[in-house]
Amino acid sequence: MKKWKIGLGGFIAFVLMLTVILPAAPVRVYGAVPKLDTIRVALFLSTAKGQLSITSEATLSSADVLQVGSRRADGTVPWFTVQPGITLKSALNQYRVLLLESSAKDAAEALAAQLKSKGYMPVTILEEKLGQTVYRVYASGYASQSEARTALTMIAADPDIQPLARGFNAAVAGPLTWNAGDYATEAEAEKAASALRAKGLPAYKAVYEGAAGKPIWSAWLGEAADEQSLAALKTEATRLVSGLQLKAVPEATTYAVIRSAPKGGVVTVLLSAQQGRVWVSSAGQAGIKVAERFERLYRGAIELSGSNGRLAVINELPFEPYLYSVVGSELDESWPSEVLKAQAVAARTYALAQGMKYGIAHVSDTTYDQAYRGISREFSGAVKAVEATAGEVLMDKDGLITPFYHSNAGNMTAAPTEVWGRSLSYLKSVPSPDDGAQKGKLDWYRIVLEDGTTGYIRSDYAKDSGTRNEAGFAIMTATETGVNIRKAPYVDNDTNGAIAQVKAGDRFVKLGAEKESTPYRWVRGPYPAAEVLAKLKSAIPALSITSLDRLEISKRSTPSGRVTEIRANGQPITVAQADSYRTVLGGLPSIRFDIEQTSALTVIGAGGKSRAVNEGDNIYALYTDKAQGAVSLRADEYVVLGANTETSLKTREASYRFIGLGWGHGLGMSQWGARGLSELGYDYRKILQYYYHGTTLTKG
Repeated sequence: MKKWKIGLGGFIAFVLMLTVILPAAPVRVYGAVPKLDTIRVALFLSTAKGQLSITSEATLSSADVLQVGSRRADGTVPWFTVQPGITLKSALNQYRVLLLESSAKDAAEALAAQLKSKGYMPVTILEEKLGQTVYRVYASGYASQSEARTALTMIAADPDIQPLARGFNAAVAGPLTWNAGDYATEAEAEKAASALRAKGLPAYKAVYEGAAGKPIWSAWLGEAADEQSLAALKTEATRLVSGLQLKAVPEATTYAVIRSAPKGGVVTVLLSAQQGRVWVSSAGQAGIKVAERFERLYRGAIELSGSNGRLAVINELPFEPYLYSVVGSELDESWPSEVLKAQAVAARTYALAQGMKYGIAHVSDTTYDQAYRGISREFSGAVKAVEATAGEVLMDKDGLITPFYHSNAGNMTAAPTEVWGRSLSYLKSVPSPDDGAQKGKLDWYRIVLEDGTTGYIRSDYAKDSGTRNEAGFAIMTATETGVNIRKAPYVDNDTNGAIAQVKAGDRFVKLGAEKESTPYRWVRGPYPAAEVLAKLKSAIPALSITSLDRLEISKRSTPSGRVTEIRANGQPITVAQADSYRTVLGGLPSIRFDIEQTSALTVIGAGGKSRAVNEGDNIYALYTDKAQGAVSLRADEYVVLGANTETSLKTREASYRFIGLGWGHGLGMSQWGARGLSELGYDYRKILQYYYHGTTLTKG
């Protein structure tokens, strides 16, 4: 790690020098600066190039009335409204597998959850059947009847799913439907559909786009998967209802089939998958909640459509208010105003530079582009930063730049050649004062519990007992009950959950101390070799090795020292670009890291004896004997004590820790670095000029 360190005193002197020699970046006014009145943000979208995020359902609600209609080039056409307190659940009307029909909500939810855990796309529809409210659970998202039949076969053989669907005769359903009549009003269509349901027929009210976009209400019949089933349904329906006239519904129709229980609190609609866009807007300013997107509230409207065989959920809203949330999602209200302004300009420029990147959306809501988490992430400082920089963007001689930014550079940003193998004139590797992310963070102690478990506890939950074990390590006691012990020194219940707990008074041995993992300096692992190999093979299926005995960094970039090549058992792990190593290794924060292999030393411990390992290094392996009253390690783990009193944990079987600096790709503006610069007196113009070489701040 020392080879990456930049002297902070020298950096401050360097920055102060720049403060003197760099003039304030001028704001120039050009008429050719691109503008957007509204922006389209993909919340869920599948494209031919890949999936951003996918969902089988979109559940929308609002404290205001929701207006549902069709979206056309010449505007929107209203269809129906959804009152506050009622949720609108939408899915595509595709081929699907009906697995359960039950009046028990718990049974339906359990099956849907199991389907989702196995990678299927569940859709649950609450509807009325012969006067009873029932839940119908489907596995959905199939482009053809044959795909759905294949899924049915797989589901039928799954021992985890079958018990939850036991007793129901699963079947393939589809989008083929009969139109049983058109009506002037929604009420008339519902009355006609209700009369057909009373005969035991699968009938629902529907609304579709007629000539010139005019909405037409209808009673529709069935969910057939093939023409044979559709014909059989017609024969049965005309037998039960004298004089019934049926006509087929063309696939190209833009429609919503409304399938919901009258008193269920949910309006469920199946939307045309082949054509058309359904527009959901709010009558007020409360926003629209999207349950599947972490219950977030969004400004503007939500557009629902089919894209690449999946449900597309697009949030369209005014452009500048979109930036309120981006700034608030990327940073928080404790950040200096000049950094918020720099972020506002970078976010505005980035969004404008993308064009209609995804065909039906300009950007996504994730760090594939820039984080956008809706209304809840807006705060007054973010709003003021956007308004104070209104219309300002970064340009160079070729026009708008793409102002890449990231959380933390670990004291040195990257050149594009280090990360992506290509150069961009406005991005250079520069020193960056990023260590502010570490300020105020507590130490975490690396400890050994009485049962031999090794992990980390935050230092404020432990105190020194004043005694030491036979190996000379301090024996600590827990100060509180219910304190989590974690594999690495940071709190994240998803990626670094508790591996044990201690209660007040519990004893454990302290092996050493480390700063809490932050965006500046972080630790991940240790991960067993088999787990690391599984990650590698998942990302690179062609990888030929069967066991991972050695993982090492074989090449680094200049000048920032990022990883550009890794070898497994001496074999290069080939990736398209260096930054991909973050994904290949299971989601590392950056590619500026070292690898610690816990089996790199061969150690043998018994009866308190020790022997030298790696002659000349003055390193010793120690083993503490629990039988003699000390706390011991597990049988396959050893503590290695170096001459400088530093300790490390070694294992018989290969295991790997990744110890790194920085968070993100390292290109362009470091957000923590911008904060450091602002504390040295930089305003937002100088911050942007520092990270984006040779650019001009421009206002249209």
